[in-house]
Amino acid sequence: MFLPEAQEHAARMTATVARLWPPADVAAAEQPPLSAGAQQDAIEGLFLSAHTIKGGAAMLGFDNTRRAARLLEVIAQALAEGRLAADGEVVEFIRYAVAQLIRLLDNIEVATLDERAVLLALKRRFDRLRFANREVTHV
Repeated sequence: MFLPEAQEHAARMTATVARLWPPADVAAAEQPPLSAGAQQDAIEGLFLSAHTIKGGAAMLGFDNTRRAARLLEVIAQALAEGRLAADGEVVEFIRYAVAQLIRLLDNIEVATLDERAVLLALKRRFDRLRFANREVTHV
C-alpha cells in the first residue's frame, strides 16, 4: 500500500514542480503563470506530499527514503512560509531532489541502487543550498 501511494505523491510532486517552474523550453503561451494563491497552494501540496512519503517511509523502515523526503519537506515549508525564495538554485535542487526521491522509491522493489550514495549526494546539495540561503532551518 505504501509504495503505490508514495509513487502517486512523487508523480504529483513532479507535475507540481513543472507547473510552478516550467522548464525553459516550455513557452509561456503553453503554460500561463499561476496566481499567487495557486502558487502557495501548489507549494503547500509539495510539502504535504513530501510529508506523507516521509511518514510512510519512517513507519516501514525505509530510512533513506524518509531522509530524502524530509529534505524536500524542509525546502517546501521554507518556501510556503516565505523564508526562502524560489531562485534558480532552489528550483534546481527541488527538481533534483524529486528525481532522487523517485529513484529511492523505485529501489524499494528492486534493491539495486546504492541508496546511501544517493542520499549523500542529495544532502551535499541541500547543505550548499542551506548555507547559501541561511534561511532554511536545521534538518
